[in-house]
Amino acid sequence: MLKSAMSLRCHVAKAAFAAALTSTASPAFADFGCPVRPSEYLGVDGSGFLVLIGGKHVKVCSFQVNAGDASPDICKIWYSHVATARAQGKTVNFHFHETQSGGAASCSTLQDWALTPPYFLEVY
Repeated sequence: MLKSAMSLRCHVAKAAFAAALTSTASPAFADFGCPVRPSEYLGVDGSGFLVLIGGKHVKVCSFQVNAGDASPDICKIWYSHVATARAQGKTVNFHFHETQSGGAASCSTLQDWALTPPYFLEVY
């Protein structure tokens, strides 16, 4: 009897935990990806590099200071990957957190000429 009472309490605790997880509100923010063909545009200035996303020039990182999740070293690595993708005619996909993209919720709402660091770069 003691064993079944403990088993029942365990099931009740698991059910309560599951109910608590499903009842919490999801955050209103979302992540989004922006596919880019660097062969169309790839710009570099003294502080970082820019790509054309949704018709806007977006500086994705800085060669001088940390920007979002990207250190200057990560920025240089990303630039190398993007330049290689450009030479090979590949597409890259920058992934952004809505909370770190100046309030943009999609590629088309990114700010023109703004430093908007993604958290991830994908080449395909």
